Amino acid sequence: MRSLFIGDIHVALEAHLGTVTQANDYRTDAGLMVSTGYAADATGSYLSGEVRGDSLLIQPDRLTREHQQGRLSLQVFGLTREPHLSRLYALEEDIYKALRDTKFHPALSKVEFGTVKFGSSGNDSGEHFGVSVPVTFSFTHSPY
Repeated sequence: MRSLFIGDIHVALEAHLGTVTQANDYRTDAGLMVSTGYAADATGSYLSGEVRGDSLLIQPDRLTREHQQGRLSLQVFGLTREPHLSRLYALEEDIYKALRDTKFHPALSKVEFGTVKFGSSGNDSGEHFGVSVPVTFSFTHSPY
């Protein structure tokens, strides 16, 4: 059996979130712009004008090392320039819909969601709005 690496799950998650488009029966096209990294990097891209539409960001959880116990915690951010709460709710719904089913990676057995947070940030170049969804995946065997 092939070894499981946390990186494999990240790659599969990024590819899966790429399917979040209206053509695939989601409410937004945020899957057209999926990245990994930290929210500060994504915020910089929005504020500089590099990113124009909705996007998704996968951020590792810096506070836990749960993957050593068969769990992987992350934050999935939905970002937009539209200042409407309905847009943030649409991004939140799309994130939940995409991640409820763990079939995008064979080792995943369960998903749990944490408390969602909404926020905004801006400068003279513009403003962006976001929703942060904490996610913890359980997997069937630990890579360590």
